[in-house]
Amino acid sequence: MVLTACNNSHEDWSWDPMQWQFSATTATDSLGEYVVVPTQGATYRFVCKNYNWFWVDGVTENDTVRPFGAADIKARSYTARFTTVQWNADTLQVTITRNSTGRPRRATIGTEAGDVSCQWRFVQQQ
Repeated sequence: MVLTACNNSHEDWSWDPMQWQFSATTATDSLGEYVVVPTQGATYRFVCKNYNWFWVDGVTENDTVRPFGAADIKARSYTARFTTVQWNADTLQVTITRNSTGRPRRATIGTEAGDVSCQWRFVQQQ
């Protein structure tokens, strides 16, 4: 599946939206498209098809921003409570752990390449 899920951060600049290739079950709600994560957890690999390099600019879990520091950025890896994100060149890997909380969980990963950005949403049922 190829998804264009991003937009330019400045309308006067000519950055093309990021285009991603991945295999995952997706659904749509009032906020847009998201990846459906099974209760047992899963790992997803996303490849950016039109930019050779990007970086992760944010991780949010259940509406809580999970700040990461310079060491995480340098390592191109970050682990929050239930989300692990790794990125290198054109590839993003996201792992969501097993959900044994009895409640749905949500995670959002933000990516940027130059002046174009993208947010990946993940929803995991209980």
